[in-house]
Amino acid sequence: MTKRISIIDDDSMMLLLQKRIIGKVFPNHEIYTFESANEALIFFDNHVNCFHYIFLDLNMPQMNGWEFLDRVKNSSFKNNIAVVIVTSSIDQN
Repeated sequence: MTKRISIIDDDSMMLLLQKRIIGKVFPNHEIYTFESANEALIFFDNHVNCFHYIFLDLNMPQMNGWEFLDRVKNSSFKNNIAVVIVTSSIDQN
């Protein structure tokens, strides 16, 4: 099974920074970036035969990280992902 790394963040500078850091740690992995959770969901729905490591921002417009995770619960790819939450929020809730 192909393994892919995906970064979901609405901040283009954070996407660039995370892609560079993750690319150095995992140099042989494909890294995909998404500026919206909706865009990422469409991608994952079309790549259900791959395992996805997802770095997910929580604070995004349209669909935030929590809403994304709720959608993932009912998805066809829910068993093929691992999610790391990446956020600048200091709210412990």
